[in-house]
Amino acid sequence: MAGRQGKSRRRFLDGECQKWRKKKKPQILKGALAIHFSNAKRLARMGELARMLYALQRSAHRRPDLYPGRTLGDVVNGLIRNWPGLSFGGDLCSKAAVGKPVAKLVGEHDLPISFFRDMISRTSLSVNDWHYLIARYMRVRWITKAENRRLCRRHKQNRPKDAYRKAGIRMATSARRLEYAFNRIVASAFDLGA
Repeated sequence: MAGRQGKSRRRFLDGECQKWRKKKKPQILKGALAIHFSNAKRLARMGELARMLYALQRSAHRRPDLYPGRTLGDVVNGLIRNWPGLSFGGDLCSKAAVGKPVAKLVGEHDLPISFFRDMISRTSLSVNDWHYLIARYMRVRWITKAENRRLCRRHKQNRPKDAYRKAGIRMATSARRLEYAFNRIVASAFDLGA
């Protein structure tokens, strides 16, 4: 995976240089590179979390007595919620949430953390499997409390991809662009086809 990721990154950078030479607009290049490197750093932090979850999973499967009752779930929950550098900050937000203070917003996970808790105790995944799941599905979207009530009315735990649309929640254009850019990096890192 590392070799493919390196080649993809070099192809991306070579492409950006070619575009810059044609357009002669360094401001655009700086913006695109800043987003790319921010997303690459986020993907790397997700890889570090994947390695931690893998180690925890191996430990829990070898010695189940180390994690009695809900202890394993609590450890996974704490790891994921407090891992630095995963979120997009307040950038993934709905149109109604733009410009509002975070105290008045609700952060909703696309895929509940309980999914990751269940996966660690049920199955044996590789580091790459964990990395893929985190990079592909770990998103926190900031929405208003009214939007959260509408969303939870239909989909509290199991949330299909179109749940936000069905609840009448529209993501801000900047959020869609940011997520699109990150998904392209994820697709190239995991050979999903951009």
